[in-house]
Amino acid sequence: MKIDISAADMKTMLATEFARLKSPACKTCTVPAHHWGPAPGPGPGYWYMEKPADCPNGCRQVLADLWAKVTTEYNIAAPPRERVS
Repeated sequence: MKIDISAADMKTMLATEFARLKSPACKTCTVPAHHWGPAPGPGPGYWYMEKPADCPNGCRQVLADLWAKVTTEYNIAAPPRERVS
């Protein structure tokens, strides 16, 4: 069963885990921005992460593994809908 978390919690979790797992040799990579978009199947939408930059220290794979884990283990809340006045 997946655990429900907010988008803010997702962002914090990714940043914390990436800082812990990335190579100490890398001083430039950070967690890329994420955005809400159309779902890959039926559903209201889905969170996507921008493609990480290439890194000789393996950061792209660390980020891919983290993203797979987070999106598999957690239900990340959709962003609030904007109100039109």
